Amino acid sequence: MIPSNVQTENYNETILIPVLQDKVTALLNQTILLEAKLQIAEKQKAAIQKQLDEALQPKPTSEQNAE
Repeated sequence: MIPSNVQTENYNETILIPVLQDKVTALLNQTILLEAKLQIAEKQKAAIQKQLDEALQPKPTSEQNAE
């Protein structure tokens, strides 16, 4: 009979470690994609904020130009 610690080690090496490696790889890929999406969203936010700031600038009126 195989001792249980040998069975556990074999299970870890043949099943558990590869499964965990696959999950870590998937999570890493998701993280990379999310970071890229975040960078894109930050750039879009900055562009929108710039447009908003420009739109909220007081426009010179004809009275202000006369002064």
